[in-house]
Amino acid sequence: MGFSFDISDFVRFAKDIDNLAKKAEAREALGPKLSGQEYSNDVKAIAPLGSMPGESHGDYRRAIHAEMSQENGHPVCFVGTNKIQAKQLEFGGSIKAKNAPYLVFKTYDGDWVRTKEVFQPGVPHFRPAFDNNKEKYDRIMIAAFKGEVIDIDIEFGNYSERKRFEYQVYATSATNIRPDLMGRAV
Repeated sequence: MGFSFDISDFVRFAKDIDNLAKKAEAREALGPKLSGQEYSNDVKAIAPLGSMPGESHGDYRRAIHAEMSQENGHPVCFVGTNKIQAKQLEFGGSIKAKNAPYLVFKTYDGDWVRTKEVFQPGVPHFRPAFDNNKEKYDRIMIAAFKGEVIDIDIEFGNYSERKRFEYQVYATSATNIRPDLMGRAV
């Protein structure tokens, strides 16, 4: 008397589990990616132009971008810029003469100023964009998790649009997107 066992169903089951895991991994990143891109757009909408000498007007805004990464095996999206003036624009601070005894610059009035130090007030745009729209990012992630369709109103100056998000992914929360306030280039 012999014993036989058909394992073909187990092999198929193992392949299905493997495929499901791969799909879940790919889908898990979509919520933070789309929410991060939306956050990037929200930051750009309120960011100062931040042009430096030799740059085109608006280079700072165009340099704000979303970048995906991994933390503890989970996808996260950092939104930031590699522009050197980012911290100064966000938080403000003193500007001191380094290579000369004085800073010399022309004001908007056309007057020339010579001074050792100036204080530039901050124009926060990363933190307010996140704080004011966190619920929207959560809605995008929850809709991704549930496979729902949601509409988001976008306003930028005189421009207005209704954007439709329709996707199905595993999502966590808006904690997977955040401003890169640590100053690293993203």
